[in-house]
Amino acid sequence: MKKRRIMEAAGVILFCFLMVIGVAAGTKKNQHQTLNSTEVAADELQTEGFAVADGMEVNVLQDVFYTQDIASVDPGSLVEVKGAKDCTVSIDGYQKLESLDAEQNQIGEFSNTVPEEEGYYKVSITVSDKVQGSVMTDAVLVYDKTAPEIAGVADASFDSEPTEDMITCSATDNIDGPVDCQKQIEKISDEEYKVTVKAVDKAGNEAVATATLTVGAEGDKGTGQEQQQSAAASSDSANVEQGTNTGAGTQNVADSWQITQYGDEGGAQYMFYTIVDNTGRLVIVDGGYEENADAVRNVIKQHNNHVTAWIITHPHADHVGAFNAIMSANTDNAITVDRIYTIPVNKERYEATAQDYDNIGTFEKFYSLSQTMNNISYLNAGDELDLIGLRMQVFHSWDANVDALPDHLCNDGSMMFKVSGKKKSMLFCADVQSEMEPYILASYRNQFHADYVQLGHHGNWGLTTDFYDVVNPSAVFFDGPRSLIDDESGKYDGYLLRNYFAAKGIPEYRFTTAPNTVVVE
Repeated sequence: MKKRRIMEAAGVILFCFLMVIGVAAGTKKNQHQTLNSTEVAADELQTEGFAVADGMEVNVLQDVFYTQDIASVDPGSLVEVKGAKDCTVSIDGYQKLESLDAEQNQIGEFSNTVPEEEGYYKVSITVSDKVQGSVMTDAVLVYDKTAPEIAGVADASFDSEPTEDMITCSATDNIDGPVDCQKQIEKISDEEYKVTVKAVDKAGNEAVATATLTVGAEGDKGTGQEQQQSAAASSDSANVEQGTNTGAGTQNVADSWQITQYGDEGGAQYMFYTIVDNTGRLVIVDGGYEENADAVRNVIKQHNNHVTAWIITHPHADHVGAFNAIMSANTDNAITVDRIYTIPVNKERYEATAQDYDNIGTFEKFYSLSQTMNNISYLNAGDELDLIGLRMQVFHSWDANVDALPDHLCNDGSMMFKVSGKKKSMLFCADVQSEMEPYILASYRNQFHADYVQLGHHGNWGLTTDFYDVVNPSAVFFDGPRSLIDDESGKYDGYLLRNYFAAKGIPEYRFTTAPNTVVVE
Protein backbone atom coordinates (compact mmCIF):
# COMPACT_ATOMS: atom_id res chain seq x y z
CA MET A 1 0.00 0.00 0.00
CA LYS A 2 1.06 3.58 -0.67
CA LYS A 3 2.70 4.92 2.44
CA ARG A 4 3.64 8.45 3.31
CA ARG A 5 5.67 9.35 6.28
CA ILE A 6 5.46 12.88 7.59
CA MET A 7 8.78 14.29 8.82
CA GLU A 8 9.25 16.95 11.49
CA ALA A 9 8.67 20.42 10.12
CA ALA A 10 10.51 22.29 12.87
CA GLY A 11 14.16 22.84 12.10
CA VAL A 12 14.09 21.20 8.67
CA ILE A 13 11.98 23.61 6.58
CA LEU A 14 15.01 24.99 4.73
CA PHE A 15 16.36 21.50 4.16
CA CYS A 16 13.03 20.33 2.72
CA PHE A 17 12.82 23.41 0.50
CA LEU A 18 16.26 22.63 -0.97
CA MET A 19 15.38 18.99 -1.41
CA VAL A 20 12.15 19.88 -3.24
CA ILE A 21 14.05 22.13 -5.65
CA GLY A 22 16.78 19.54 -6.17
CA VAL A 23 14.48 16.64 -7.00
CA ALA A 24 11.44 18.48 -8.34
CA ALA A 25 11.70 17.02 -11.83
CA GLY A 26 12.23 13.48 -10.55
CA THR A 27 9.44 13.83 -7.99
CA LYS A 28 6.91 14.91 -10.58
CA LYS A 29 7.99 12.17 -12.95
CA ASN A 30 7.51 9.46 -10.33
CA GLN A 31 4.22 10.65 -8.82
CA HIS A 32 1.49 7.99 -8.88
CA GLN A 33 3.68 5.51 -10.75
CA THR A 34 1.22 2.66 -10.76
CA LEU A 35 -2.49 2.21 -10.25
CA ASN A 36 -2.27 -1.42 -9.21
CA SER A 37 0.27 -1.21 -6.41
CA THR A 38 -0.16 0.66 -3.15
CA GLU A 39 3.47 0.22 -2.09
CA VAL A 40 5.28 3.46 -2.95
CA ALA A 41 8.35 4.81 -1.22
CA ALA A 42 8.02 8.06 0.73
CA ASP A 43 10.43 9.99 -1.51
CA GLU A 44 8.29 9.16 -4.57
CA LEU A 45 5.22 10.89 -3.15
CA GLN A 46 4.03 14.45 -3.53
CA THR A 47 4.78 16.56 -0.46
CA GLU A 48 5.09 19.95 -2.13
CA GLY A 49 2.83 22.54 -0.47
CA PHE A 50 2.24 20.52 2.69
CA ALA A 51 3.76 20.58 6.16
CA VAL A 52 5.62 17.40 7.02
CA ALA A 53 6.06 15.80 10.41
CA ASP A 54 6.93 12.38 11.83
CA GLY A 55 4.19 10.22 13.20
CA MET A 56 1.39 10.04 10.61
CA GLU A 57 0.99 7.27 8.01
CA VAL A 58 -1.67 7.01 5.29
CA ASN A 59 -2.52 3.73 3.56
CA VAL A 60 -4.92 3.28 0.64
CA LEU A 61 -7.06 0.29 1.63
CA GLN A 62 -7.28 -1.47 -1.75
CA ASP A 63 -6.23 -1.17 -5.37
CA VAL A 64 -9.63 -0.40 -6.88
CA PHE A 65 -12.95 0.74 -5.39
CA TYR A 66 -16.32 0.28 -7.13
CA THR A 67 -19.24 2.63 -6.60
CA GLN A 68 -22.74 3.20 -7.96
CA ASP A 69 -22.69 6.86 -6.88
CA ILE A 70 -19.34 8.62 -7.12
CA ALA A 71 -20.71 11.82 -5.59
CA SER A 72 -21.54 10.08 -2.32
CA VAL A 73 -18.23 8.25 -1.81
CA ASP A 74 -16.91 8.77 1.71
CA PRO A 75 -13.21 9.63 1.29
CA GLY A 76 -12.53 8.29 4.77
CA SER A 77 -13.55 4.82 3.58
CA LEU A 78 -10.72 4.81 1.03
CA VAL A 79 -7.77 5.20 3.38
CA GLU A 80 -6.44 4.10 6.74
CA VAL A 81 -4.71 6.82 8.79
CA LYS A 82 -2.29 5.98 11.59
CA GLY A 83 -0.71 8.35 14.06
CA ALA A 84 -3.08 11.27 13.46
CA LYS A 85 -4.52 13.25 16.35
CA ASP A 86 -7.47 14.99 14.69
CA CYS A 87 -7.61 14.56 10.91
CA THR A 88 -9.99 15.21 8.03
CA VAL A 89 -10.01 13.36 4.70
CA SER A 90 -11.21 14.95 1.47
CA ILE A 91 -11.31 14.25 -2.27
CA ASP A 92 -9.76 17.16 -4.15
CA GLY A 93 -9.97 16.05 -7.77
CA TYR A 94 -10.88 13.41 -10.35
CA GLN A 95 -8.93 12.28 -13.42
CA LYS A 96 -10.52 10.09 -16.12
CA LEU A 97 -8.61 6.92 -17.06
CA GLU A 98 -8.92 4.82 -20.19
CA SER A 99 -8.37 1.60 -18.23
CA LEU A 100 -6.95 0.33 -14.95
CA ASP A 101 -3.60 -0.76 -16.29
CA ALA A 102 -1.12 2.07 -16.59
CA GLU A 103 -0.42 5.75 -15.97
CA GLN A 104 -0.30 6.46 -19.70
CA ASN A 105 -3.98 5.59 -19.89
CA GLN A 106 -4.91 8.94 -18.37
CA ILE A 107 -7.23 10.71 -20.80
CA GLY A 108 -8.01 13.87 -18.86
CA GLU A 109 -6.68 16.44 -16.42
CA PHE A 110 -7.57 16.52 -12.75
CA SER A 111 -10.81 18.37 -12.05
CA ASN A 112 -12.58 19.15 -8.79
CA THR A 113 -15.96 18.62 -10.48
CA VAL A 114 -17.66 15.36 -9.58
CA PRO A 115 -17.88 13.25 -12.78
CA GLU A 116 -21.23 12.46 -14.35
CA GLU A 117 -19.88 9.95 -16.87
CA GLU A 118 -19.33 6.33 -15.85
CA GLY A 119 -15.80 4.95 -16.11
CA TYR A 120 -12.43 4.65 -14.40
CA TYR A 121 -11.13 7.56 -12.30
CA LYS A 122 -8.05 8.37 -10.30
CA VAL A 123 -9.03 10.53 -7.32
CA SER A 124 -6.74 12.83 -5.37
CA ILE A 125 -7.12 12.48 -1.61
CA THR A 126 -5.87 14.88 1.06
CA VAL A 127 -5.48 13.87 4.72
CA SER A 128 -5.05 16.89 7.02
CA ASP A 129 -4.20 16.86 10.73
CA LYS A 130 -4.12 19.97 12.89
CA VAL A 131 -0.91 18.81 14.55
CA GLN A 132 0.85 16.60 12.00
CA GLY A 133 0.17 18.55 8.81
CA SER A 134 -1.17 17.21 5.49
CA VAL A 135 -0.56 14.28 3.16
CA MET A 136 -1.78 13.83 -0.40
CA THR A 137 -2.34 10.40 -2.02
CA ASP A 138 -4.57 8.91 -4.69
CA ALA A 139 -6.94 5.98 -5.21
CA VAL A 140 -8.77 4.46 -8.15
CA LEU A 141 -12.57 4.47 -8.38
CA VAL A 142 -14.71 2.64 -10.90
CA TYR A 143 -17.95 4.55 -11.35
CA ASP A 144 -20.63 2.13 -12.57
CA LYS A 145 -24.29 2.98 -12.12
CA THR A 146 -25.70 0.75 -14.86
CA ALA A 147 -27.00 -2.74 -14.18
CA PRO A 148 -25.61 -5.62 -16.27
CA GLU A 149 -27.42 -6.67 -19.43
CA ILE A 150 -28.75 -10.23 -19.37
CA ALA A 151 -29.05 -12.03 -22.70
CA GLY A 152 -30.44 -15.40 -23.67
CA VAL A 153 -33.36 -15.61 -21.21
CA ALA A 154 -36.50 -16.39 -23.18
CA ASP A 155 -39.60 -18.56 -22.96
CA ALA A 156 -38.80 -22.10 -24.09
CA SER A 157 -40.22 -25.60 -24.19
CA PHE A 158 -38.62 -28.88 -23.08
CA ASP A 159 -39.38 -32.57 -23.35
CA SER A 160 -38.62 -33.14 -19.67
CA GLU A 161 -38.28 -31.20 -16.44
CA PRO A 162 -35.84 -28.33 -17.09
CA THR A 163 -32.64 -27.99 -15.07
CA GLU A 164 -30.32 -25.02 -14.63
CA ASP A 165 -27.70 -26.42 -17.00
CA MET A 166 -30.32 -26.35 -19.78
CA ILE A 167 -30.68 -22.58 -19.49
CA THR A 168 -28.13 -20.84 -21.70
CA CYS A 169 -27.73 -17.20 -20.82
CA SER A 170 -25.05 -14.64 -20.06
CA ALA A 171 -24.68 -11.18 -18.57
CA THR A 172 -22.42 -8.32 -19.59
CA ASP A 173 -21.48 -5.23 -17.62
CA ASN A 174 -20.82 -2.04 -19.55
CA ILE A 175 -17.63 -1.43 -17.53
CA ASP A 176 -16.10 -4.82 -16.71
CA GLY A 177 -17.52 -7.13 -19.37
CA PRO A 178 -18.84 -10.63 -18.49
CA VAL A 179 -20.71 -11.09 -15.18
CA ASP A 180 -21.70 -14.40 -13.59
CA CYS A 181 -25.38 -15.37 -13.80
CA GLN A 182 -27.28 -16.96 -10.91
CA LYS A 183 -30.14 -19.16 -12.14
CA GLN A 184 -33.12 -20.44 -10.17
CA ILE A 185 -35.98 -22.58 -11.48
CA GLU A 186 -39.35 -22.57 -9.71
CA LYS A 187 -41.97 -25.20 -10.45
CA ILE A 188 -45.40 -23.66 -11.09
CA SER A 189 -47.11 -26.87 -12.24
CA ASP A 190 -46.21 -30.15 -13.91
CA GLU A 191 -46.27 -28.37 -17.28
CA GLU A 192 -44.92 -24.95 -16.33
CA TYR A 193 -41.77 -23.64 -14.68
CA LYS A 194 -40.40 -20.17 -14.06
CA VAL A 195 -36.71 -19.42 -14.42
CA THR A 196 -35.20 -16.36 -12.74
CA VAL A 197 -31.74 -15.17 -13.71
CA LYS A 198 -29.91 -12.60 -11.61
CA ALA A 199 -26.61 -10.85 -12.34
CA VAL A 200 -24.78 -8.48 -9.97
CA ASP A 201 -21.74 -6.47 -11.04
CA LYS A 202 -18.82 -5.41 -8.85
CA ALA A 203 -20.47 -2.09 -8.02
CA GLY A 204 -23.55 -3.89 -6.72
CA ASN A 205 -25.86 -3.09 -9.64
CA GLU A 206 -28.35 -5.91 -10.05
CA ALA A 207 -30.27 -7.14 -13.10
CA VAL A 208 -33.05 -9.73 -13.09
CA ALA A 209 -34.69 -11.53 -16.00
CA THR A 210 -37.42 -14.16 -15.97
CA ALA A 211 -38.94 -16.56 -18.48
CA THR A 212 -41.57 -19.26 -18.61
CA LEU A 213 -40.52 -22.84 -19.36
CA THR A 214 -43.11 -25.35 -20.53
CA VAL A 215 -42.96 -29.13 -20.61
CA GLY A 216 -44.82 -31.70 -22.72
CA ALA A 217 -48.01 -30.86 -24.57
CA GLU A 218 -48.17 -27.26 -23.40
CA GLY A 219 -44.61 -26.76 -24.56
CA ASP A 220 -45.41 -28.27 -27.96
CA LYS A 221 -48.14 -25.68 -28.50
CA GLY A 222 -45.63 -22.94 -27.95
CA THR A 223 -43.31 -24.21 -30.66
CA GLY A 224 -45.81 -24.36 -33.52
CA GLN A 225 -44.52 -21.14 -35.05
CA GLU A 226 -40.95 -22.47 -34.93
CA GLN A 227 -42.12 -25.65 -36.69
CA GLN A 228 -43.66 -23.60 -39.49
CA GLN A 229 -40.50 -21.50 -39.77
CA SER A 230 -38.37 -24.64 -39.90
CA ALA A 231 -40.51 -26.13 -42.65
CA ALA A 232 -40.25 -22.93 -44.66
CA ALA A 233 -36.51 -22.71 -44.13
CA SER A 234 -35.99 -26.32 -45.20
CA SER A 235 -37.36 -25.51 -48.64
CA ASP A 236 -34.84 -22.73 -49.15
CA SER A 237 -32.23 -23.31 -51.81
CA ALA A 238 -28.75 -22.57 -50.46
CA ASN A 239 -26.48 -23.29 -53.40
CA VAL A 240 -23.56 -20.87 -53.09
CA GLU A 241 -21.38 -19.60 -55.87
CA GLN A 242 -18.64 -17.04 -55.51
CA GLY A 243 -20.05 -13.53 -55.56
CA THR A 244 -23.69 -14.64 -55.23
CA ASN A 245 -26.09 -13.61 -52.48
CA THR A 246 -28.12 -16.68 -51.56
CA GLY A 247 -28.39 -18.38 -48.19
CA ALA A 248 -30.30 -20.26 -45.52
CA GLY A 249 -33.56 -19.21 -43.92
CA THR A 250 -34.28 -16.00 -45.80
CA GLN A 251 -38.09 -16.27 -45.51
CA ASN A 252 -38.35 -14.73 -42.02
CA VAL A 253 -37.64 -11.13 -41.15
CA ALA A 254 -35.18 -10.80 -38.24
CA ASP A 255 -33.67 -7.69 -36.73
CA SER A 256 -31.79 -9.05 -33.71
CA TRP A 257 -29.37 -11.97 -33.31
CA GLN A 258 -27.88 -13.49 -30.16
CA ILE A 259 -24.40 -14.95 -30.65
CA THR A 260 -23.43 -17.29 -27.81
CA GLN A 261 -20.07 -18.84 -26.98
CA TYR A 262 -20.07 -22.15 -25.11
CA GLY A 263 -17.14 -23.61 -23.22
CA ASP A 264 -15.98 -25.78 -20.33
CA GLU A 265 -13.49 -24.13 -17.97
CA GLY A 266 -12.42 -27.53 -16.67
CA GLY A 267 -11.83 -28.99 -20.11
CA ALA A 268 -9.75 -28.32 -23.21
CA GLN A 269 -9.92 -25.71 -25.94
CA TYR A 270 -12.65 -26.10 -28.52
CA MET A 271 -15.05 -23.96 -30.54
CA PHE A 272 -18.83 -23.97 -30.23
CA TYR A 273 -21.06 -20.97 -30.99
CA THR A 274 -24.72 -20.49 -31.81
CA ILE A 275 -26.43 -17.64 -33.65
CA VAL A 276 -30.15 -17.33 -32.89
CA ASP A 277 -32.42 -14.70 -34.38
CA ASN A 278 -35.47 -13.16 -32.75
CA THR A 279 -37.75 -15.51 -34.71
CA GLY A 280 -36.07 -18.57 -33.17
CA ARG A 281 -33.93 -19.83 -36.05
CA LEU A 282 -30.67 -21.55 -35.04
CA VAL A 283 -27.23 -21.49 -36.65
CA ILE A 284 -24.41 -23.56 -35.15
CA VAL A 285 -20.73 -22.75 -35.67
CA ASP A 286 -18.59 -25.90 -35.19
CA GLY A 287 -19.55 -27.66 -31.92
CA GLY A 288 -16.38 -28.92 -30.30
CA TYR A 289 -15.12 -32.43 -29.58
CA GLU A 290 -17.12 -35.63 -29.80
CA GLU A 291 -17.36 -35.41 -25.99
CA ASN A 292 -19.27 -32.12 -26.40
CA ALA A 293 -22.00 -33.72 -28.51
CA ASP A 294 -24.54 -33.92 -25.66
CA ALA A 295 -24.19 -30.19 -24.98
CA VAL A 296 -24.79 -29.47 -28.66
CA ARG A 297 -27.78 -31.83 -28.75
CA ASN A 298 -29.27 -30.02 -25.76
CA VAL A 299 -29.12 -26.69 -27.58
CA ILE A 300 -30.65 -28.23 -30.72
CA LYS A 301 -33.45 -29.76 -28.64
CA GLN A 302 -34.39 -26.28 -27.40
CA HIS A 303 -34.99 -25.38 -31.07
CA ASN A 304 -37.35 -28.24 -31.86
CA ASN A 305 -34.44 -30.40 -33.08
CA HIS A 306 -34.01 -28.15 -36.09
CA VAL A 307 -30.87 -26.35 -37.30
CA THR A 308 -31.26 -23.78 -40.06
CA ALA A 309 -27.53 -23.74 -40.86
CA TRP A 310 -24.47 -25.52 -39.47
CA ILE A 311 -21.06 -23.99 -40.23
CA ILE A 312 -17.99 -26.23 -39.93
CA THR A 313 -14.97 -23.95 -40.09
CA HIS A 314 -12.53 -26.87 -40.55
CA PRO A 315 -12.38 -30.60 -39.77
CA HIS A 316 -10.19 -30.69 -36.64
CA ALA A 317 -11.50 -32.77 -33.72
CA ASP A 318 -12.10 -29.76 -31.45
CA HIS A 319 -14.35 -28.21 -34.11
CA VAL A 320 -16.09 -31.03 -36.00
CA GLY A 321 -16.04 -33.88 -33.45
CA ALA A 322 -19.52 -33.17 -32.05
CA PHE A 323 -20.96 -32.80 -35.56
CA ASN A 324 -19.53 -36.20 -36.53
CA ALA A 325 -21.02 -37.85 -33.45
CA ILE A 326 -24.47 -36.27 -33.82
CA MET A 327 -24.89 -36.82 -37.55
CA SER A 328 -23.51 -40.37 -37.45
CA ALA A 329 -26.16 -41.29 -34.87
CA ASN A 330 -28.94 -39.37 -36.64
CA THR A 331 -30.13 -42.37 -38.65
CA ASP A 332 -33.79 -41.61 -37.95
CA ASN A 333 -33.39 -37.95 -38.98
CA ALA A 334 -34.67 -36.84 -35.58
CA ILE A 335 -32.45 -33.76 -36.02
CA THR A 336 -32.96 -31.82 -39.24
CA VAL A 337 -30.34 -29.51 -40.73
CA ASP A 338 -31.28 -27.30 -43.66
CA ARG A 339 -27.81 -26.41 -44.88
CA ILE A 340 -24.20 -27.24 -43.94
CA TYR A 341 -21.39 -24.86 -44.85
CA THR A 342 -17.72 -25.84 -44.79
CA ILE A 343 -14.39 -25.49 -46.62
CA PRO A 344 -13.18 -27.29 -49.78
CA VAL A 345 -10.39 -29.38 -48.24
CA ASN A 346 -7.74 -30.65 -50.67
CA LYS A 347 -7.99 -34.22 -49.39
CA GLU A 348 -4.84 -35.50 -51.09
CA ARG A 349 -2.69 -32.58 -49.96
CA TYR A 350 -4.05 -32.67 -46.40
CA GLU A 351 -3.43 -36.39 -45.99
CA ALA A 352 0.12 -35.96 -47.32
CA THR A 353 1.04 -33.20 -44.83
CA ALA A 354 -1.06 -34.11 -41.77
CA GLN A 355 0.68 -34.23 -38.40
CA ASP A 356 -0.29 -36.22 -35.31
CA TYR A 357 -2.20 -33.26 -33.87
CA ASP A 358 -4.37 -33.15 -37.02
CA ASN A 359 -6.00 -36.43 -35.96
CA ILE A 360 -6.63 -37.29 -39.59
CA GLY A 361 -9.22 -39.89 -38.62
CA THR A 362 -11.61 -37.12 -37.59
CA PHE A 363 -11.36 -35.61 -41.06
CA GLU A 364 -11.84 -38.98 -42.72
CA LYS A 365 -15.07 -39.48 -40.74
CA PHE A 366 -16.31 -36.01 -41.67
CA TYR A 367 -15.38 -36.57 -45.32
CA SER A 368 -17.25 -39.88 -45.36
CA LEU A 369 -20.36 -38.26 -43.86
CA SER A 370 -20.21 -35.37 -46.33
CA GLN A 371 -20.30 -37.77 -49.27
CA THR A 372 -23.77 -38.90 -48.22
CA MET A 373 -25.21 -35.39 -47.78
CA ASN A 374 -26.99 -33.35 -50.43
CA ASN A 375 -27.32 -30.24 -48.25
CA ILE A 376 -23.64 -29.32 -47.96
CA SER A 377 -22.05 -26.24 -49.57
CA TYR A 378 -18.33 -25.46 -49.83
CA LEU A 379 -17.49 -21.79 -49.35
CA ASN A 380 -14.55 -19.84 -50.78
CA ALA A 381 -13.08 -16.42 -50.09
CA GLY A 382 -15.32 -13.80 -51.66
CA ASP A 383 -18.59 -15.69 -51.15
CA GLU A 384 -21.47 -13.79 -49.58
CA LEU A 385 -24.81 -15.11 -48.38
CA ASP A 386 -27.81 -14.27 -46.28
CA LEU A 387 -27.54 -16.17 -42.99
CA ILE A 388 -30.93 -15.95 -41.24
CA GLY A 389 -30.98 -12.25 -42.10
CA LEU A 390 -27.32 -11.51 -41.37
CA ARG A 391 -24.89 -10.62 -44.13
CA MET A 392 -22.22 -13.34 -44.13
CA GLN A 393 -18.93 -12.52 -45.87
CA VAL A 394 -16.24 -15.16 -46.32
CA PHE A 395 -12.75 -13.67 -46.14
CA HIS A 396 -10.71 -16.87 -46.17
CA SER A 397 -11.04 -20.57 -46.94
CA TRP A 398 -8.83 -23.41 -48.18
CA ASP A 399 -7.13 -22.29 -51.41
CA ALA A 400 -3.87 -22.52 -53.37
CA ASN A 401 -2.02 -20.47 -50.75
CA VAL A 402 -2.94 -23.10 -48.16
CA ASP A 403 -1.90 -25.94 -50.47
CA ALA A 404 1.57 -24.35 -50.71
CA LEU A 405 2.18 -24.55 -46.95
CA PRO A 406 4.43 -27.30 -45.53
CA ASP A 407 2.12 -27.96 -42.55
CA HIS A 408 -0.76 -26.52 -40.48
CA LEU A 409 -2.94 -26.73 -43.58
CA CYS A 410 -6.16 -27.48 -41.73
CA ASN A 411 -5.77 -24.56 -39.30
CA ASP A 412 -4.67 -22.09 -41.97
CA GLY A 413 -7.36 -23.35 -44.33
CA SER A 414 -10.09 -22.56 -41.79
CA MET A 415 -13.08 -20.49 -42.81
CA MET A 416 -12.75 -16.88 -41.67
CA PHE A 417 -16.04 -15.05 -42.00
CA LYS A 418 -17.95 -12.03 -40.73
CA VAL A 419 -21.64 -11.74 -39.90
CA SER A 420 -23.18 -8.26 -39.93
CA GLY A 421 -26.48 -6.75 -38.92
CA LYS A 422 -27.40 -3.15 -39.61
CA LYS A 423 -25.57 -1.83 -36.53
CA LYS A 424 -23.11 -4.45 -35.27
CA SER A 425 -20.99 -7.33 -36.54
CA MET A 426 -18.78 -10.22 -35.43
CA LEU A 427 -15.69 -11.69 -37.09
CA PHE A 428 -15.00 -15.43 -36.73
CA CYS A 429 -11.31 -16.24 -37.31
CA ALA A 430 -11.63 -19.99 -36.59
CA ASP A 431 -8.08 -21.42 -36.36
CA VAL A 432 -6.45 -19.20 -38.98
CA GLN A 433 -2.88 -18.34 -37.97
CA SER A 434 -0.43 -15.57 -38.86
CA GLU A 435 0.91 -17.24 -42.03
CA MET A 436 -2.30 -16.25 -43.81
CA GLU A 437 -2.43 -12.61 -42.66
CA PRO A 438 -0.64 -11.06 -45.69
CA TYR A 439 -3.00 -12.74 -48.18
CA ILE A 440 -6.17 -11.97 -46.25
CA LEU A 441 -5.35 -8.34 -45.45
CA ALA A 442 -4.27 -7.66 -49.03
CA SER A 443 -7.81 -8.46 -50.21
CA TYR A 444 -10.11 -7.46 -47.36
CA ARG A 445 -8.32 -4.97 -45.07
CA ASN A 446 -11.03 -2.32 -45.47
CA GLN A 447 -13.81 -4.77 -44.60
CA PHE A 448 -12.38 -6.25 -41.40
CA HIS A 449 -13.70 -3.91 -38.73
CA ALA A 450 -16.07 -5.74 -36.38
CA ASP A 451 -17.56 -5.05 -32.97
CA TYR A 452 -16.73 -8.54 -31.74
CA VAL A 453 -14.04 -11.00 -32.79
CA GLN A 454 -13.50 -14.69 -32.11
CA LEU A 455 -9.71 -14.85 -31.83
CA GLY A 456 -7.76 -16.98 -34.29
CA HIS A 457 -6.65 -20.39 -33.00
CA HIS A 458 -8.39 -19.90 -29.65
CA GLY A 459 -6.24 -16.82 -28.94
CA ASN A 460 -3.08 -18.93 -28.75
CA TRP A 461 -0.31 -18.97 -31.39
CA GLY A 462 -2.79 -17.39 -33.78
CA LEU A 463 -3.04 -13.99 -35.44
CA THR A 464 -0.94 -10.93 -34.56
CA THR A 465 -1.88 -7.73 -32.78
CA ASP A 466 -1.37 -5.89 -36.09
CA PHE A 467 -4.24 -7.92 -37.51
CA TYR A 468 -6.51 -7.18 -34.55
CA ASP A 469 -5.68 -3.48 -34.77
CA VAL A 470 -7.26 -3.55 -38.22
CA VAL A 471 -10.36 -5.29 -36.82
CA ASN A 472 -10.50 -2.78 -33.93
CA PRO A 473 -13.05 -4.76 -31.87
CA SER A 474 -15.03 -3.64 -28.83
CA ALA A 475 -14.79 -7.12 -27.24
CA VAL A 476 -12.92 -10.37 -27.95
CA PHE A 477 -13.57 -14.10 -27.44
CA PHE A 478 -10.92 -16.58 -26.25
CA ASP A 479 -12.03 -20.16 -26.95
CA GLY A 480 -10.14 -21.86 -24.17
CA PRO A 481 -9.87 -22.39 -20.41
CA ARG A 482 -7.77 -20.40 -17.96
CA SER A 483 -4.88 -22.87 -18.32
CA LEU A 484 -4.49 -21.85 -21.96
CA ILE A 485 -4.89 -18.09 -21.59
CA ASP A 486 -3.16 -17.35 -18.28
CA ASP A 487 -0.14 -19.68 -18.53
CA GLU A 488 2.92 -17.39 -18.78
CA SER A 489 5.51 -20.19 -18.81
CA GLY A 490 6.05 -19.89 -22.58
CA LYS A 491 4.15 -23.07 -23.42
CA TYR A 492 1.33 -20.88 -24.75
CA ASP A 493 1.21 -17.24 -25.77
CA GLY A 494 -2.46 -16.49 -25.07
CA TYR A 495 -1.44 -14.30 -22.13
CA LEU A 496 0.23 -11.86 -24.53
CA LEU A 497 -3.07 -11.17 -26.29
CA ARG A 498 -4.80 -11.09 -22.91
CA ASN A 499 -2.42 -8.36 -21.74
CA TYR A 500 -2.63 -6.51 -25.05
CA PHE A 501 -6.41 -6.23 -25.02
CA ALA A 502 -6.50 -5.46 -21.30
CA ALA A 503 -4.11 -2.54 -21.82
CA LYS A 504 -6.47 -1.20 -24.49
CA GLY A 505 -9.47 -1.57 -22.17
CA ILE A 506 -11.12 -4.17 -24.45
CA PRO A 507 -13.30 -6.68 -22.55
CA GLU A 508 -12.70 -10.39 -23.08
CA TYR A 509 -15.03 -13.40 -23.03
CA ARG A 510 -13.67 -16.83 -22.18
CA PHE A 511 -14.71 -20.24 -20.88
CA THR A 512 -14.53 -18.99 -17.28
CA THR A 513 -17.82 -17.13 -17.76
CA ALA A 514 -19.37 -19.23 -20.57
CA PRO A 515 -21.97 -19.32 -21.94
CA ASN A 516 -21.32 -15.76 -23.09
CA THR A 517 -23.84 -13.95 -25.29
CA VAL A 518 -23.63 -10.74 -27.30
CA VAL A 519 -26.37 -9.18 -29.39
CA VAL A 520 -25.94 -8.11 -33.01
CA GLU A 521 -28.58 -5.79 -34.42
